[in-house]
Amino acid sequence: MFQSTQNQKYKYNKKNLLIFPERYSYTPFNGSDFLRDYLEDRSIYIKLLEEKYLRLLTITSSKNQYLDFFVTWKKLIIKYSSFFPSKINILNISYLELIKKTASPLKNHIKEKSFFSINTTNILMSLLLFKNQEEETYQWLSFFIRKFEVTKKIWNSYTVSFKPATSSSYNILLNYATLALNLLTYFEKFSNYKMINCAFKLNDLLTSKINDLKTFQEIFISLISLCLEMKIFNTLLKEKSIKI
Repeated sequence: MFQSTQNQKYKYNKKNLLIFPERYSYTPFNGSDFLRDYLEDRSIYIKLLEEKYLRLLTITSSKNQYLDFFVTWKKLIIKYSSFFPSKINILNISYLELIKKTASPLKNHIKEKSFFSINTTNILMSLLLFKNQEEETYQWLSFFIRKFEVTKKIWNSYTVSFKPATSSSYNILLNYATLALNLLTYFEKFSNYKMINCAFKLNDLLTSKINDLKTFQEIFISLISLCLEMKIFNTLLKEKSIKI
């Protein structure tokens, strides 16, 4: 189990942010030291998620256990292969070879947006994996941003009046990871800073729950989200001529 250490100076993910939300009110900026602490902290969590991902692939004796995962996420596995070290890519390729002739089950599993409720997981996965109109994507992401900024929680189901549905849960970490990755990919296309601002907060939450990221999907999406965040962050440093 991962334990925080005093050497990690970035402080915004050192408590369970689902239970004790960080409001980021009047957050001081400590210059280059803060930026270096952030980069070091994110690098540590990326390494931990890589280890978790590898462990899940290598401890099982049956490859069939993970084939559905690779069928569903094939597009992103290929798109973000540059984020992974070679030992992960070798295993990814071996699984992708197995599912070449397998049709994606995703569209069968993702239902149409219901008149009676909003299924968060289905919508966020649809936005991430399928082509959507820019305006529709923006509206859905803005909706989830508003919900998260107010409550610091994302519920897995909302009513048509946009309130958490009865028996809905906010503990599904995949929703936070998928929302973060959606926001980052949108920012890459349109440079909308409200998207990346929320994505940073979501990734803080995910890293605060590092020990609870256990499923293939949670680990995979969280890993890509952190890597893409780092890529964007370093690009912004170069564009703004900021040296740290």
